[in-house]
Amino acid sequence: SQVAISARQNKGRTEYDNYGFATQDFENQLISLSAQGDINKNFNSQIRLSQFEDKIDQNQSTDLAHTKRQEADWQLTYSISPAITLLSGITQTNTQANYHDSYGSTYNKEQDNLALYLQQQSNFGQISTQLSLRQEDYDSFGTHQTGNAALGFAITPQHHLYINYGTAFKAPDLTEL
Repeated sequence: SQVAISARQNKGRTEYDNYGFATQDFENQLISLSAQGDINKNFNSQIRLSQFEDKIDQNQSTDLAHTKRQEADWQLTYSISPAITLLSGITQTNTQANYHDSYGSTYNKEQDNLALYLQQQSNFGQISTQLSLRQEDYDSFGTHQTGNAALGFAITPQHHLYINYGTAFKAPDLTEL
């Protein structure tokens, strides 16, 4: 079993030319707590809780951009055999955004997302496979599914040939909603 806590903070000032000298202060912070352990010889469980905050404040105006993202992820890994592994998980995310610019645009938005995922990995000598599925449910614009399939061949122990097919989805951020 392992437990880990990590924290990181960055602060600073950016200077730039915006038809005259301008500055903005920024601060971002990440705090994360994770724990993992074997349930038995075939099952491993991992949980992660994290929070990320990002703040940008203009010094020559009232413009600002503040975001906060909180996430909880639980992952369960099951070794069916030495050659086949299944991984499943669930992720809950809450994102809050507060923006204001000198043109009068101001908004406070919040978005929740629930994701379920499943992945299978296999290794049979020189052949490896991977299949994955993910479903994302956003409260602000609906549900989307993605998937991936991969086949690998070990030409030598140091050289592998892979073929992959997958779908992707980029969720709009809160400024695009």
